[in-house]
Amino acid sequence: MVEDYYIKLRNGTREQAFHAFGYEYIFTKRANKYRNYISSLKGFGVGVPATFGVFVLSYGLNSKISNALLVIAIIATIIQFVFSLFAIFAHWDEKFIYALEAIQSHNNLYNKFKKLADYPPLTFDELNVSFEILNSEYNLREQQDAKQGVKEWELRKGMRFSLREHRKLCYGCNEIPLSMESTDCNICGKFSFKHKLKNT
Repeated sequence: MVEDYYIKLRNGTREQAFHAFGYEYIFTKRANKYRNYISSLKGFGVGVPATFGVFVLSYGLNSKISNALLVIAIIATIIQFVFSLFAIFAHWDEKFIYALEAIQSHNNLYNKFKKLADYPPLTFDELNVSFEILNSEYNLREQQDAKQGVKEWELRKGMRFSLREHRKLCYGCNEIPLSMESTDCNICGKFSFKHKLKNT
């Protein structure tokens, strides 16, 4: 009986490693997204005045090309200012920093759970104590992640990634994912732009 509980708990440890792996993927995608947003905004802010400056140096301040570019530069600067305000109110920097922290945290949890599953203590009680400590850390991270508004489609995409990497069968479509292409599965699919539009 104790041996059955031991095996079940060891499997539960592998399951938590599996989920931590999926969450790491979710926040990796988020970090990449916000990094691109912030980089584009900074590049736009530097590129517009730099481009205008090059044309002024080339054609002079009073040329028709410079005057036309000045109008474009003013409009572009206004647009850039609006997007900068949006970025501040949308907390892009904070979300990017949190995503980086979450990646590291979930990676650590994955490695710890995996190590515990692969090299468990010899007794059930020792395994149970180690699992509970790790699971408390996992639950705390999950509570913090919940405040970040993780979407259902992100969870399904993370699930598909983890299923593919661990070569596991999805209990929704009864298939082992071979790619990250979205499908109609309610467990490991429905994360494409088309599916997201349907759910809004």
